[in-house]
Amino acid sequence: MSYNSGKFISTALDVSVELEDVEHSSDGFICRMGKGYKIGLSIASVLGISLGIFIIKILNSTGVGVLFFAFGIIALLFLPTVFSYRCFVNKSSLKEVYLILFFKKVIEVKWCDIKYREVKKDERGNTVLIKLLNEKKEKMIAFDNAIVGFKEIVKMSRQKSILTLKNNKSK
Repeated sequence: MSYNSGKFISTALDVSVELEDVEHSSDGFICRMGKGYKIGLSIASVLGISLGIFIIKILNSTGVGVLFFAFGIIALLFLPTVFSYRCFVNKSSLKEVYLILFFKKVIEVKWCDIKYREVKKDERGNTVLIKLLNEKKEKMIAFDNAIVGFKEIVKMSRQKSILTLKNNKSK
């Protein structure tokens, strides 16, 4: 896949999340993964497993077939996380709930415990990632633009006067 087609897919997924985003209540809202990401991962899983089996059985090319099959299985293992992801956001806290395989993971962070934020932007200046940090500058929770409600979380972090750290890492 060329750089341009990868960029096109990334942009299309970002736009699909933006289209899903609606006005959120100031009292609280629930974030979730965008439908485009869910559908894309499901398709990658089915295609990877199917192509892997086809290449191994029909074309008798074990090495390449196993590679595609493994890719499909890895995508399949990510499906519970992507489909179960929820983040409950209100004025006092952020609470992420999702599955890792079949194990429930819960992360709850109070807004008052967040002292810093790191923001990563793309080449167009759009925010694509936000890390919320404690007073020791340790990551407490992070969000990217694949979730519906991401822009609202970024906006709330600005309203709460959380200090922004400069991101000195190269892209």
